[in-house]
Amino acid sequence: MSSKKREPNGPTGIDALNAIGERLGDFLNVVASTVKDAAARADTESGGASTDEAAKGPLRTHVDWKVSVGGIPQPGAKRSADTAASRAERVRPKARQPEAAPAREPLIEMFIEDDHTLVTLELPGVSLDEVKLLRKDQTMRLETTGRTRFARDFELPDSIGPEIVPERSLRHGILELRFTQTSGTQST
Repeated sequence: MSSKKREPNGPTGIDALNAIGERLGDFLNVVASTVKDAAARADTESGGASTDEAAKGPLRTHVDWKVSVGGIPQPGAKRSADTAASRAERVRPKARQPEAAPAREPLIEMFIEDDHTLVTLELPGVSLDEVKLLRKDQTMRLETTGRTRFARDFELPDSIGPEIVPERSLRHGILELRFTQTSGTQST
């Protein structure tokens, strides 16, 4: 096997470090001007402090640099325990937690038969254990817990006495409540 010596395509040694330094300086100048522009815009929108005063305001930035050449850390390039992330937590306010979405009102259908009443409600994204039913006289309240929230009040027919508890089933996002009247509770 023959080994081919590879010729460098660019500068080497001190010339390469100088080129990196120049490019890094240009980059930092662009970052500094961007920060000043953002501070000036924030100042203009807030109503009037000078650019120097805006730079002292809420818009702050910091970059931690860890310098190494060839994988060897350079003296004077100390990494502090106070990292940019920990400083950002102190400077930035905590994000507000989103408020729970208001409960939606599900579509409802009621079918009154001779021996039972069937109530169907559309509850997509809800499991049967997340459904709560509350009853006061002839008013039934449905509420769901969990990620998807629904709530609805509906009136039951007079033929459904307070002692009748519905059979529940939930398939494909449709809740069925079946109120079966016993022979003694049917209305004529």
